[in-house]
Amino acid sequence: MGKLELGEKMENVSKNISMFYNHLNGSGKCRGLQICDYINAKVNPADGYENDVCIWVKRRPYDLQNIPKHSYIDIVDGEKLLPFIKDHPNVGVIASASLSKKYLNELSNEVVLIPHHHCNYERIKRPAREVKTVGFIGCSGGYGALPKTLEKDLADIGLEFKYKVRYKNRIDVSDFLQTLDIQVCYRNFTDRYKGNRVKQRQIMRHSMLKNSLKLANGGSFGIPTIAYPEPTYKNDFDGCFVEALNPEDIITQCKRLKEDSAYYNDIANKAMERAEQFHIENIAPLYYSLGN
Repeated sequence: MGKLELGEKMENVSKNISMFYNHLNGSGKCRGLQICDYINAKVNPADGYENDVCIWVKRRPYDLQNIPKHSYIDIVDGEKLLPFIKDHPNVGVIASASLSKKYLNELSNEVVLIPHHHCNYERIKRPAREVKTVGFIGCSGGYGALPKTLEKDLADIGLEFKYKVRYKNRIDVSDFLQTLDIQVCYRNFTDRYKGNRVKQRQIMRHSMLKNSLKLANGGSFGIPTIAYPEPTYKNDFDGCFVEALNPEDIITQCKRLKEDSAYYNDIANKAMERAEQFHIENIAPLYYSLGN
């Protein structure tokens, strides 16, 4: 199936795909609302979906006694859904990253890979300009994992820091990223909970279900991302982002990106090229094969 033009709907899919999601949470907005709108699928139908391909985004079916034949749990990073999935081997599972699929392949369920699409439908590119602004966008937990002195330390090397933890839709994310020159994402929860084996195991399970959306989002604009090398980041974007193994690396790498334009452009170009595979034009058609 060829690429769709921007804004074009997959009309032939609309009659047989139903999507169920909570439009108030992030996964519901991205993997539910955005995909549903793009492929013109049914939105949270109350009935008439029994023979459809049914996709339950980070949630389980409503009626556990009458689960539609072609049902898939789009698990995203919802590890709490794993017990339900294991108890229902006839329900398919959608993985949002290749590392997640590898992890989920241990289940007896059918596992399908549909990577997470990025926010830059329009393929907007960061214009050539001086590197001045470093930013973070994401949940409050991710923001809280950043070094407490980050804003001051960046100011000391002539860089502004800004963040956003509240946003309503794709456009909000896109608009914010367009104001950045460098994106930062440092979730080193392994060191944060060092010595707590129970928490470490929980983090490892959770990390195996994470995707590389932040890197794809930033990279799609040609914005380098400095990040802790989480497993899925290394798997999907190895060599296309700047690794920070400790908090000090963030400042060191920001300074290098600011001062070394060749280094900046190399990372930016690699990230943008890699992010193209996560454009919604390349992701949406994958839903068409479900249930076949």
